[in-house]
Order: sequence, then C-alpha cells, then structure tokens
Amino acid sequence: RVVVTSSTAAMIPDSPPADPRKIFTEKDWNLESHLGQNPYRYSKRVAEQAAWKFVEHRRHRGSTRLELVAVNPGYMIGPPLANRTDGPGLSLIKALLEGNFFTAGTPPGCHGIVDVRDVAQAHIAALEVPEAAGRRFIVSSTRSFTQLQLAEILAEEFSEWPLPTRASSAAASEPPFCPTVDASPSRTVLGLRQRSVRKSLQIGRASGRER
Repeated sequence: RVVVTSSTAAMIPDSPPADPRKIFTEKDWNLESHLGQNPYRYSKRVAEQAAWKFVEHRRHRGSTRLELVAVNPGYMIGPPLANRTDGPGLSLIKALLEGNFFTAGTPPGCHGIVDVRDVAQAHIAALEVPEAAGRRFIVSSTRSFTQLQLAEILAEEFSEWPLPTRASSAAASEPPFCPTVDASPSRTVLGLRQRSVRKSLQIGRASGRER
C-alpha cells in the first residue's frame, strides 16, 4: 500500500462555487487552477491524479495488489522537528508575531487548518486501516480561518506583541473565500481526533515566548 501526501488544494478551486453552501468532500477536484493561475495548487491536483492513474493502469495490466490512499491536509501548523522557520505554517505565525502585518493589515486568504502531528497520525492510519484503501481523506478543520482570525487567537496569549488587528485593504475589499470541508471520514475510517486550532497554536506560543 502507498500513501500519497496530497492537499486540499487538489480539491478546492480558487474561487467560490456557485452554491455558497457547498461543502467540499473527497469526491471534489480543483479543476480551476492551471499553469497560468495558481500553478502550485494545479500541481497538487495533477500529481495526485497521476498517482491514481498509475494504480488504475496497473490494475488493467492484471496487478491488483497495489493499494493507494491519499491524505489531503489543509494549511499545516504546529511544532517543527527542525529549527527552520521558513516553512509556510511557521513563517506565517512568525510574521504575525513579529509585526509584519501590523501596519498594513493581514493579506487575503482563508484556509482550513490542521496540526502537523495530526497529519502524521493520518498517514500511519492510512497505511494500517484496511478500509482506507482506495480512499482520499481530508485532514483539516471543517471551517476555514483568515490570517486575521489566527492573529486574534494568538493575541489571547500574546497581547503585548505587535499582532495585526485588521485586514489589509485588499483583504477587506471583498469577502474572502472561506471553504467548508467534510473531514468526517478521517474520523470515522481513520479514527483521527484532530486538535483544535487553539491547541495547535499553543506550541507556537510557547516557542515564541522563549525567544
């Protein structure tokens, strides 16, 4: 069995769907991104689809032993194993705490959030749980968070730090696309119990205090 690390970017398009009540599931694909528009998000879909096509090709050739599972995490935060802070999740929290957005406000963007430790646990379960074979699993908070909302959570502990208190003019000019996802299969099939966003940020707050 092979477990592929994909992303919710492979599922969720760049712009809001026609139905504002849309809940994205494992059946959805991001068909909006392309090389000229959000190529990173496009690459996530193409890479995962290539994996599924490879498995299907093997089956057509008579090989039925290969199993594939895709883990599709949201925006990852949480404690690092290394001292680097240039990863997307860590660099965002660092930028918020250091006042990078204090004057101009937070930029546009709204993402489902997940603790990196929960993503790791999802990979283990995806490898071990028999019922996971042939499935895609969203590993993310059900609701999405703006960067300002993350700053507000951090401010509960770091009120003396130069955290932003407003969105930038670009972010405030139009409502952000904050997708909702159905991550229930990660609980019912993989047995995952995800940490809350506040819980995930506790490690970051402790690390920041030490610095």
